[in-house]
Amino acid sequence: MLEQHRELPPSEERVVRTLIEEHVQVSCQLLPIDERTWAVHGSIAVDGEVILAEFDDRDDAELAVEEIAGSSIEEGLS
Repeated sequence: MLEQHRELPPSEERVVRTLIEEHVQVSCQLLPIDERTWAVHGSIAVDGEVILAEFDDRDDAELAVEEIAGSSIEEGLS
């Protein structure tokens, strides 16, 4: 069986691209804000540990973390 490729909605993809461009450090921790909202936790130089982004869907939040973490790994290899 083929695994289906999933993409973030364009507005959420823009958030992810901005976080990647800013070289934020993302923990792999998702925090539930309420029953419908998930936050990506991370660190920025100025403020330290913060919520970097919020998503209405846990799957989208997980995909965002994967994309950000993947870009960090790729950056470290280049």
